Amino acid sequence: MPDTGWKWLSNGAEELVASTLYLVGTPIGNLGDLSYRARWILSAVDVIFAEDTRVTSSLLRQVDIARRPLERFSPFDLEGSIAKVIGYLQSGSRVAFVSDAGMPSISDPGSGLGPRVRSEGFQVRVVPGPTAESAAVALGGAIAGGYIFVGFLPTSKAKIAEILKSAKSLDYGVVFYVAPHDLRKVLNSLSELGVASLAVIREMTKLYEEVIDGAIDEIVSHFSRVDPRGEFVVTIEASAIEDQQIGPSEAKQVFDILVSTEATTAEKAKKVSKLMGLDRGEVYDLLRRL
Repeated sequence: MPDTGWKWLSNGAEELVASTLYLVGTPIGNLGDLSYRARWILSAVDVIFAEDTRVTSSLLRQVDIARRPLERFSPFDLEGSIAKVIGYLQSGSRVAFVSDAGMPSISDPGSGLGPRVRSEGFQVRVVPGPTAESAAVALGGAIAGGYIFVGFLPTSKAKIAEILKSAKSLDYGVVFYVAPHDLRKVLNSLSELGVASLAVIREMTKLYEEVIDGAIDEIVSHFSRVDPRGEFVVTIEASAIEDQQIGPSEAKQVFDILVSTEATTAEKAKKVSKLMGLDRGEVYDLLRRL
């Protein structure tokens, strides 16, 4: 049997391998979700690269891991950060990479780190941990089949429409993150685009964990009265995504735009795409062919 590089100590703790990068999942809110293996890895590596060294330093302190050398993995200098990681690996160091919460490289800095490290001939190992995406799917309980995970949803109505259209064509649901200051706008766009129902999950694994699910009109009404606070994940079941149809009011607006003699083709394309939630370039190309 070929040597896989894995070695285990008698007490179940993993013997770390030199010149190896470990991608370590950390809790998304509850410190009790830090796995035994993650604790072991973080306590034994030579250096930890972190999205924010202050957050990681606090985590290590709270779970009683002796302070380790910390380096910032800066999203504003990805090439420099990657080069620094590779430099440590070239010296034989055992390196861990963590984000502020959850699995690194998923809607976090460092998505290209693993492939780059492997391309340089070094091993990359994963130490799985919680992710808000999978936890929300389990907690929301409405995603029966496959789904598209978007990360942070664009706030553009046209972009949202494209995502819903893609999901509908595959009969998939949609799961995404949204910042609290964008939630109301996103919910309104989803309602206008024909989404019938969804689940909004906030502050998972934390003290004020909450699931708000049901008809989208009720959820829009709820957040018109309640300020969105915390971290949000939204799940939409495939059956709740309706085929996007144009109603009489929208049809009249589109007609008025198209027959206007004052607007240029580019201006018409901009207005129609915004109204219908369509790609502006595709609308422009269509209008040019008319």
